[in-house]
Parts: sequence; C-alpha cells; structure tokens
Amino acid sequence: MLVFEGNPLSTTHNRRFAGAINPLSLALLVLVVLLGTTGGAVAGALITGKQIKDGTITGADIATGTITGADVRTAGITGADIADEARMWAAVENDAYGFTNATTAVARSVTTGKGFLQINATIDAGDDAEIAGVDDLLFALFVDDKRVDIVHALDLTSGSSANGALTTVVPVAAGAHKVELYAVNAAELGDFDFVLYGAELSMVWTAAGSTNATLVAPGRHARLAR
Repeated sequence: MLVFEGNPLSTTHNRRFAGAINPLSLALLVLVVLLGTTGGAVAGALITGKQIKDGTITGADIATGTITGADVRTAGITGADIADEARMWAAVENDAYGFTNATTAVARSVTTGKGFLQINATIDAGDDAEIAGVDDLLFALFVDDKRVDIVHALDLTSGSSANGALTTVVPVAAGAHKVELYAVNAAELGDFDFVLYGAELSMVWTAAGSTNATLVAPGRHARLAR
C-alpha cells in the first residue's frame, strides 16, 4: 500500500532560472546582431576620410582585388590626387615676325613636382633678304633663365630659311618653371635681321627618370657662349 504525505499534485519552485540573461548582456547581444546585419552601413557611417591619417594606409594594407572601379565614385579620384601622374604642356608661335640678332621664339610657364621634364622644341626661321648681311642662327633651350648645355644652329644663306628641332630631359625641382626657346645670330660682330616663321614647345613631366643634361647660366647673349 502506497502512502503519500502532502499533496502529490502540487509543486513549489523557489529556484531562479540559471540561464537567465542580465540586461547588460542582452544589450551587447542586440548590438552584435545589429552590426552583423548592417555592417557596411554602420562602418560607412562611423569611419570617414577624416578619421584616416595621410600615409597610414598603403597598398600593402589592401588585398589584391578588394577595391575595384565600382568602389570609386565618379570623379572621386582625379589627377590632382595622384602626385606622380605624368603631365604635359605645349606652346606654339605661328605668327611670322622679323627680329634683329636675338628673340625668344616661344615660351611656356609650367608647374611641376620634383622630377624630370622632357622638352621637345622646333624652330623655323630664315634670313631677311631685304636687309644686307647674312649669318647663321643659333638656338637653345632655357629653363628658369639657365641654358640647357646644348646649342644648335640653322645654316642660313641670303634669303634662305631652315628649320631645326631638339629634344632634351632636364631635372626640375617642385614648383613653377619657365621654359623658353631662344634664338640669336651666330656672328661675333654686327647686326643682322632674321624672320621667325614659327616655333613650338611640348613638355612632359614625370616623377622618375634620368638625364645627363645640365643647366648653365652664361647670360642670354655672348652668342650663347658657344
């Protein structure tokens, strides 16, 4: 015979649930869920360019293929953002005019970074047949009033014309520079008249390069100290 003491159908629970989550843990859990589901949006809102110091992120920190054109906004990156992007300039003088002894055939001012400037120049000139006397015409490049060490010449006879060209590479410091194609008669004595038919300059700057050209400062005349 079974005997029960007390009410077998009633129970009393006085213990708290051991696995209950305290408020702080619950808040942290909600935050983790939010970050997991809105990670890109949250990261985009929390981190901007202002929080990233210059030079703290380099190519070594970015895995290959993780950034594509789709990640860059239209016009978001321009040449001004890339310090070593090649740059180019040109200048043309195509109005014929007469001159005596010397002239700046064509000139152009440019602003570059530290690096190298490749300069291409052409000149088309002749002897003024209406003026007595004839002589050869020397021409050379000047950068910031210093002559590139190579001097060229146009071999002219009375009433004739000739054209010439030159290419050189010179080292340049960061900043503004003036490039000129300068022409002067080759005679040691006497004045002669010439006609400039046209002249051109084209320049390309790059951050890296090499050259054996040097810049000298002999003064504009003295027949370019040839």
